[in-house]
Amino acid sequence: MTLLGSCGPNENFDCFLEWNSRCGASGMASKCRCDPAPSNQHLCSCQVVCGQCSNGKA
Repeated sequence: MTLLGSCGPNENFDCFLEWNSRCGASGMASKCRCDPAPSNQHLCSCQVVCGQCSNGKA
């Protein structure tokens, strides 16, 4: 998902928290990663359980 701002000091854990807040624990987010993107944005990606996260696409 694309989010505003840059990756923070806890970048991968912050991405995990963002996915977890959108998908819930049943999404079982893992292997999260934060990557810089243009225009003061960042990309958060995690592996989640297929079908458990209908709200994770942003």
